[in-house]
Amino acid sequence: LGDLYILLLGGVRLKHVVRMLEAWAPGEKVKHPTGRYEFRLVCTDSFCRYYLGLKEGSKRTDYIYFPRVGDGRMRVPRLGYVKLRDKLNKELGISAGLFRKFVNQALERLAHEHNIRLDAVNLIISRELSVTGEHYLNTRYWADKLFAIYVDWLRQNNLI
Repeated sequence: LGDLYILLLGGVRLKHVVRMLEAWAPGEKVKHPTGRYEFRLVCTDSFCRYYLGLKEGSKRTDYIYFPRVGDGRMRVPRLGYVKLRDKLNKELGISAGLFRKFVNQALERLAHEHNIRLDAVNLIISRELSVTGEHYLNTRYWADKLFAIYVDWLRQNNLI
């Protein structure tokens, strides 16, 4: 399944991976919740953040965070959600939901160790986040910082 595990190590829901791949437009400039126009894809040396800007009911998924590996290009098969889920579950015996739980636990522990508010964890894994304006920009800054710490931790433990 190529680099799918790299995306799942970002704590993203599998359905959002599929949505991101269907609408992949990294160079597109769009209005982010910060009110600024920025590219959909922003990468640092250690991770990338893709703006999905999805709202389903009252739930928002603003960003998909994932570790940056190799040349930064993701090689993931473009399958529908059901086919991808079945391939993971039935053929490989992997539950995407367990990745999400693992990432959540790791991020919360690292946030506590590094004195970072849990709003940053919520932004990374697309949980309910009720902040606006300047506080949102500050939360994204801390989410970026926390995710960089997380990627370093993944590398130190030979998980990527």
